[in-house]
Amino acid sequence: TDDGELTQRLTHPRYGVAKRYLVSVKGTLTDKDAAKLRKGLFLAPRQTNDANAPARRAKAEKIEILRHETDRTRGDRTTVAVTLAEGQNREIRRLFARLGYSVRRLQRTAIGPLRLKGLSSGQWRKLTPGEVGALRKAAGLRNDR
Repeated sequence: TDDGELTQRLTHPRYGVAKRYLVSVKGTLTDKDAAKLRKGLFLAPRQTNDANAPARRAKAEKIEILRHETDRTRGDRTTVAVTLAEGQNREIRRLFARLGYSVRRLQRTAIGPLRLKGLSSGQWRKLTPGEVGALRKAAGLRNDR
């Protein structure tokens, strides 16, 4: 990108730009565990020099269980759509691990109003001026570029 300020606003947790992920976990995610993810769980701070740093509550803004699968060779799997507003480092993996689930696949499908559609892994495309404007608005920036 050529817009460092927009990149900072989209990626830094402080700005709360929603990010949506498609997550596949090993096991069958229960409604009770999904509710715990919505309510939030305390996660220990990551790599800090401050031994007294407090644990932070991390939560998913939205959880949608999309499907459960059972396979004789791979076992049970649940596919979930997860929306985060803050997005701490490895937050989704850490949240699910805290409940005893192992994340098998994780794909970000949206940042703010921009949706991943029609692109394979590793592909990219230029954004339209309207998409850039929508991202700037979601990040709390003026559209004067």
